[in-house]
Amino acid sequence: MMIDPVMKKAAIDLACEITNKCGDVMHGVSHLESVLNYSNMIVKSYPEADLDILEISVWWHDVGRLYLDRGHALKSMEMAIESLTKIGFDASDVEKISIAIESHSNSSEKKPSTIEGIILKDADKLDFLTSLRWQIGMDNDRTKEIEIGIDKIPLILTDILILPESKEIYAELFTNLVNYLKKSDNPFINKYKPTIAKRWQVNI
Repeated sequence: MMIDPVMKKAAIDLACEITNKCGDVMHGVSHLESVLNYSNMIVKSYPEADLDILEISVWWHDVGRLYLDRGHALKSMEMAIESLTKIGFDASDVEKISIAIESHSNSSEKKPSTIEGIILKDADKLDFLTSLRWQIGMDNDRTKEIEIGIDKIPLILTDILILPESKEIYAELFTNLVNYLKKSDNPFINKYKPTIAKRWQVNI
Protein backbone atom coordinates (compact mmCIF):
# COMPACT_ATOMS: atom_id res chain seq x y z
CA MET A 1 0.00 0.00 0.00
CA MET A 2 1.33 3.41 -0.96
CA ILE A 3 2.06 5.97 1.72
CA ASP A 4 -0.31 8.93 1.71
CA PRO A 5 1.31 11.67 -0.45
CA VAL A 6 0.46 14.41 2.07
CA MET A 7 2.14 12.52 4.89
CA LYS A 8 5.07 11.69 2.65
CA LYS A 9 5.61 15.35 1.76
CA ALA A 10 5.34 16.35 5.42
CA ALA A 11 7.97 13.78 6.32
CA ILE A 12 10.37 14.91 3.59
CA ASP A 13 9.90 18.60 4.43
CA LEU A 14 10.62 17.94 8.10
CA ALA A 15 13.73 15.88 7.26
CA CYS A 16 15.05 18.73 5.10
CA GLU A 17 14.35 21.23 7.86
CA ILE A 18 16.31 19.17 10.38
CA THR A 19 19.14 18.54 7.90
CA ASN A 20 19.50 22.27 7.26
CA LYS A 21 19.80 22.86 11.01
CA CYS A 22 22.72 20.42 11.18
CA GLY A 23 24.98 22.86 9.34
CA ASP A 24 27.04 19.96 7.97
CA VAL A 25 27.98 21.00 4.44
CA MET A 26 29.11 17.47 3.56
CA HIS A 27 25.79 15.93 4.60
CA GLY A 28 23.34 18.65 3.60
CA VAL A 29 20.37 18.49 1.26
CA SER A 30 22.69 18.16 -1.76
CA HIS A 31 24.00 14.92 -0.23
CA LEU A 32 20.46 13.63 0.27
CA GLU A 33 19.54 14.49 -3.32
CA SER A 34 22.62 12.63 -4.53
CA VAL A 35 21.80 9.56 -2.44
CA LEU A 36 18.24 9.64 -3.74
CA ASN A 37 19.53 9.83 -7.31
CA TYR A 38 21.70 6.73 -6.90
CA SER A 39 18.94 4.94 -5.01
CA ASN A 40 16.58 5.55 -7.92
CA MET A 41 19.18 4.21 -10.36
CA ILE A 42 19.82 1.04 -8.35
CA VAL A 43 16.20 0.27 -7.46
CA LYS A 44 15.25 -0.17 -11.13
CA SER A 45 16.75 -3.64 -10.87
CA TYR A 46 14.75 -4.51 -7.73
CA PRO A 47 11.00 -4.27 -8.38
CA GLU A 48 10.33 -5.90 -5.01
CA ALA A 49 11.62 -2.77 -3.22
CA ASP A 50 9.11 -0.33 -1.76
CA LEU A 51 9.85 3.02 -3.41
CA ASP A 52 8.15 5.10 -0.71
CA ILE A 53 10.00 3.34 2.10
CA LEU A 54 13.29 3.79 0.25
CA GLU A 55 12.75 7.48 -0.50
CA ILE A 56 11.73 8.41 3.03
CA SER A 57 14.65 6.41 4.42
CA VAL A 58 16.99 8.42 2.21
CA TRP A 59 15.67 11.76 3.46
CA TRP A 60 15.84 10.72 7.14
CA HIS A 61 19.07 8.70 7.24
CA ASP A 62 21.33 11.55 8.41
CA VAL A 63 19.08 13.69 10.64
CA GLY A 64 20.86 12.32 13.70
CA ARG A 65 23.91 14.36 12.69
CA LEU A 66 22.09 17.27 14.33
CA TYR A 67 23.38 15.78 17.58
CA LEU A 68 26.36 13.56 16.78
CA ASP A 69 28.54 12.09 14.03
CA ARG A 70 29.60 8.63 15.14
CA GLY A 71 26.47 6.75 16.06
CA HIS A 72 24.25 9.09 14.07
CA ALA A 73 22.49 6.18 12.35
CA LEU A 74 20.88 5.03 15.59
CA LYS A 75 19.93 8.60 16.49
CA SER A 76 18.49 9.13 13.00
CA MET A 77 16.42 5.98 13.42
CA GLU A 78 15.08 7.14 16.79
CA MET A 79 14.20 10.58 15.42
CA ALA A 80 12.48 9.05 12.39
CA ILE A 81 10.40 6.70 14.53
CA GLU A 82 9.23 9.53 16.78
CA SER A 83 8.52 12.04 14.00
CA LEU A 84 6.93 9.70 11.47
CA THR A 85 4.67 8.22 14.13
CA LYS A 86 3.50 11.73 15.05
CA ILE A 87 2.84 12.51 11.38
CA GLY A 88 0.59 9.45 11.23
CA PHE A 89 2.62 6.82 9.43
CA ASP A 90 1.52 3.22 9.78
CA ALA A 91 3.59 1.35 12.37
CA SER A 92 4.72 -1.26 9.86
CA ASP A 93 6.02 1.46 7.50
CA VAL A 94 7.83 3.19 10.35
CA GLU A 95 9.50 -0.11 11.21
CA LYS A 96 10.66 -0.68 7.62
CA ILE A 97 12.09 2.84 7.41
CA SER A 98 13.82 2.53 10.77
CA ILE A 99 15.44 -0.78 9.77
CA ALA A 100 16.89 0.79 6.62
CA ILE A 101 18.18 3.87 8.44
CA GLU A 102 19.77 2.01 11.33
CA SER A 103 22.01 -0.10 9.08
CA HIS A 104 23.20 2.52 6.56
CA SER A 105 26.39 3.55 8.35
CA ASN A 106 29.67 1.62 8.32
CA SER A 107 30.06 2.34 12.03
CA SER A 108 26.73 0.66 12.78
CA GLU A 109 26.84 -2.87 14.13
CA LYS A 110 23.69 -3.61 12.16
CA LYS A 111 23.93 -5.01 8.64
CA PRO A 112 21.16 -4.12 6.18
CA SER A 113 18.54 -6.85 6.20
CA THR A 114 16.07 -5.43 3.66
CA ILE A 115 16.48 -4.47 0.03
CA GLU A 116 15.63 -0.87 0.91
CA GLY A 117 18.38 -0.86 3.53
CA ILE A 118 20.91 -2.38 1.16
CA ILE A 119 20.14 0.16 -1.55
CA LEU A 120 20.33 3.05 0.92
CA LYS A 121 23.70 1.91 2.23
CA ASP A 122 25.16 1.51 -1.27
CA ALA A 123 23.75 4.81 -2.55
CA ASP A 124 25.02 6.67 0.50
CA LYS A 125 28.57 5.44 -0.12
CA LEU A 126 28.45 6.23 -3.84
CA ASP A 127 28.06 9.90 -2.96
CA PHE A 128 31.69 9.84 -1.78
CA LEU A 129 32.66 9.78 -5.46
CA THR A 130 30.65 12.76 -6.71
CA SER A 131 32.53 15.81 -7.92
CA LEU A 132 30.02 18.05 -6.11
CA ARG A 133 30.88 16.48 -2.76
CA TRP A 134 34.59 16.97 -3.42
CA GLN A 135 34.03 20.55 -4.56
CA ILE A 136 32.10 21.30 -1.36
CA GLY A 137 34.95 19.78 0.63
CA MET A 138 37.55 21.87 -1.19
CA ASP A 139 35.54 25.08 -0.95
CA ASN A 140 35.12 24.64 2.80
CA ASP A 141 38.62 23.30 3.60
CA ARG A 142 37.15 20.10 5.00
CA THR A 143 40.47 18.38 5.60
CA LYS A 144 39.06 15.51 7.67
CA GLU A 145 36.39 14.60 5.12
CA ILE A 146 38.80 14.81 2.17
CA GLU A 147 41.32 12.57 3.92
CA ILE A 148 38.59 10.08 4.86
CA GLY A 149 37.45 10.07 1.25
CA ILE A 150 40.95 9.41 -0.05
CA ASP A 151 41.31 6.39 2.23
CA LYS A 152 37.75 5.09 1.88
CA ILE A 153 37.11 5.30 -1.85
CA PRO A 154 39.11 2.17 -2.83
CA LEU A 155 37.46 0.28 0.05
CA ILE A 156 33.98 1.27 -1.05
CA LEU A 157 34.35 -0.97 -4.09
CA THR A 158 36.17 -3.87 -2.45
CA ASP A 159 34.67 -3.97 1.04
CA ILE A 160 31.46 -1.95 1.23
CA LEU A 161 29.23 -1.99 -1.84
CA ILE A 162 26.87 -4.95 -1.92
CA LEU A 163 24.89 -4.84 -5.16
CA PRO A 164 26.36 -5.40 -8.64
CA GLU A 165 24.46 -2.37 -9.96
CA SER A 166 26.18 -0.22 -7.35
CA LYS A 167 29.58 -1.46 -8.43
CA GLU A 168 28.81 -0.55 -12.04
CA ILE A 169 27.88 2.97 -10.98
CA TYR A 170 31.05 3.14 -8.89
CA ALA A 171 33.22 2.38 -11.93
CA GLU A 172 31.78 5.29 -13.89
CA LEU A 173 31.89 7.68 -10.93
CA PHE A 174 35.47 6.75 -10.13
CA THR A 175 36.64 7.52 -13.66
CA ASN A 176 34.76 10.82 -13.67
CA LEU A 177 36.15 11.82 -10.27
CA VAL A 178 39.74 11.08 -11.25
CA ASN A 179 39.34 13.18 -14.39
CA TYR A 180 37.72 15.98 -12.40
CA LEU A 181 40.50 16.07 -9.81
CA LYS A 182 43.16 15.79 -12.50
CA LYS A 183 41.85 18.97 -14.13
CA SER A 184 41.43 20.81 -10.83
CA ASP A 185 44.01 23.42 -9.91
CA ASN A 186 42.56 24.01 -6.47
CA PRO A 187 45.48 24.59 -4.04
CA PHE A 188 43.65 22.66 -1.32
CA ILE A 189 43.39 19.50 -3.41
CA ASN A 190 46.74 19.87 -5.16
CA LYS A 191 48.59 18.97 -1.97
CA TYR A 192 46.66 15.70 -1.83
CA LYS A 193 47.25 14.62 -5.42
CA PRO A 194 50.41 12.56 -4.69
CA THR A 195 48.53 10.72 -1.94
CA ILE A 196 45.53 10.15 -4.18
CA ALA A 197 47.73 8.84 -7.00
CA LYS A 198 49.37 6.35 -4.66
CA ARG A 199 46.26 5.29 -2.75
CA TRP A 200 44.00 4.94 -5.78
CA GLN A 201 46.76 3.78 -8.14
CA VAL A 202 45.91 6.39 -10.78
CA ASN A 203 47.75 9.00 -12.80
CA ILE A 204 46.59 12.31 -11.43
